[in-house]
Amino acid sequence: MRPNPVYKPREDSHLLASAVEKYAFGRALDMGTGSGFLAMIAAKKKEVVSVLAVDVNTGALEYARKKNIHPKITYMQSDLFSNIKGKFDTIIFNPPYLPEDKKLKDVALDGGRMGYEVLVDFLKKAKGYLKDDGQILFLFSTLTKKEVIDRTLIENAYLSEEAEKRKLDFEELFVCRIKKLESLANGIRSPEFLAKGKRGLIYTFAYRGKKAAIKIKNPKSESPARIFIEGNNLKQVNRLGIGPRLLRATDKYLIYEFVEGTLLPEFIEEAGKKDILNAILQVFLQMRTLDINRINKEEMTNPRKHIIVTPEKKVVLIDFERAHKTPRPHNVTQFCQYVASDKMQTLLKNKGIIISKKQLFFLAKEYKRDYDEDAYRKITEEIIKKP
Repeated sequence: MRPNPVYKPREDSHLLASAVEKYAFGRALDMGTGSGFLAMIAAKKKEVVSVLAVDVNTGALEYARKKNIHPKITYMQSDLFSNIKGKFDTIIFNPPYLPEDKKLKDVALDGGRMGYEVLVDFLKKAKGYLKDDGQILFLFSTLTKKEVIDRTLIENAYLSEEAEKRKLDFEELFVCRIKKLESLANGIRSPEFLAKGKRGLIYTFAYRGKKAAIKIKNPKSESPARIFIEGNNLKQVNRLGIGPRLLRATDKYLIYEFVEGTLLPEFIEEAGKKDILNAILQVFLQMRTLDINRINKEEMTNPRKHIIVTPEKKVVLIDFERAHKTPRPHNVTQFCQYVASDKMQTLLKNKGIIISKKQLFFLAKEYKRDYDEDAYRKITEEIIKKP
C-alpha cells in the first residue's frame, strides 16, 4: 500500500504546537512542514515576522499550499537545508523518528535505520542557519535514543531545556527548546566541544585573539550553583598566582584562558629527570600556598586531569569547582599521597627518581600537625634528594 504523502497533525504535532505558540518569534523556518499545520500556528503569532515552510515531499507541499494559506508563509521544497539560505530566529522541526521500515518506506515517519539519524543530521547542520540569539523547537520520543540526542546536543554546543512533554500508551514525547552556546554572551564564536564532567561541560573558542575555554553546567548535574562557586574560587586562587586566568564569570558560565600543555603523568613519561622534579616541586609550592591561605582544592590524591605542564614547563592547576575554605586544608598531604601511589612510584622509578613512600608518609604526618614551614621544607628535600 502506498503511504499517505502528507503527515496529518497528531499528538506530537499538537504538543510541538504548544511550544510554538509560547516561544516562536522573528523569522521562522518550519522544517518538514508536512500539512503546514505548525507553519500556520507560527504565522498567527504577532511576534513572528515570516515563516518559510519546507518539505522534501512535493505532494505534502502541494497539500499545505492549499490547506494552510497565510500572507506570512512561503513554501519551498528542500531536503533538510539543501535549498535554504539565510539565518532564522526560530527553527521548528517535528522530525520523523521511527526506525526505518524497509517494506513500507515513508519519509514522514522514517527517521533512519535506528530512528534518530535524520534528527542528528538536522542538529549538526542547523547551527549554520540559526541566529546567535535564535532558538530551535523540536520533538523527539522515547522511541528515539535519548542518549544519542543528548550527546549530539552537547557535542554541537547547544544549550537545551525541556519545553513540553506528554506520556502516551507506548512512548513519551518531549519537546526540546535549544539555543546556541553563543547566545550566552557576546564574544563567544564557534565553540568546540572539549570535555564533559559530572558537573560541567567545557568548550574552547577564540577570545580576543587568544584561545579560551568556557565552562557551563552539565544539564544532568544537580548542583545548580556550582559554576558560580567555581568562578569565585578561581578569583581567589588567581590572586595567589594559581590556576588559569579567569576572564569572565556569571552564575551560568565562566570563561578562562585555555591552558595548552600535557597532563602530569604524560609529562613524566616524556620529560627528563630535572624537569620532572621541577614540575613536582611547582605543584608542592602551589599546594603549600593554598594550605597557607586555608583553601582546600580537593581531589589531589588523584589529580591526573588537574595538573597541566605547559610547553614552557610551567605547572598550572585546573578545575577548582570543589575548592573551599577550611581551617585545616590538606593539599600538601594529599599530593604526598599521590606521589607515593603505586602508579606514580612506577613512573618516577622509570626515570631514575626514587622517593621513599614510607618517609614521605612520615613527613606528611609531621606536616599535618601544624603546617610548619620547616616540615614542608623537609618534604621538598625528600623529593629532590639523590638515592
